[in-house]
Amino acid sequence: MKEINDISLPRMNNGAHFTFVSNILARVESDTAVKSKAADQVSNFKAAVAAEDEALKISQKSLLTDDITKADSDRDALYAGYKKAVIFCTGRQVGLDSICYQHEGSQRACKNTYFATY
Repeated sequence: MKEINDISLPRMNNGAHFTFVSNILARVESDTAVKSKAADQVSNFKAAVAAEDEALKISQKSLLTDDITKADSDRDALYAGYKKAVIFCTGRQVGLDSICYQHEGSQRACKNTYFATY
């Protein structure tokens, strides 16, 4: 059996730390001798593990996620509109991706039709 010499806490992620302390708590609670001799420490440790569990349940979603999702949706809608305009101007859908690629950044697309009115 290997012996643990050192545990590097800075290298341990939150999930690994929680699993580690949960396993320790389970072993302490299963050992009646330790549980009876260190009842106060075990109850404090149990409260600390519960507090860590609650802290990990809090959403770690970035504050920018909603803005990024909206911008992504707007980009998709603009691209879909652009594709429809290219179909309208060229009258075809074959090779649409290459046509859209050629028109990106160019004002040559649909000079006299759809884009000229806006």
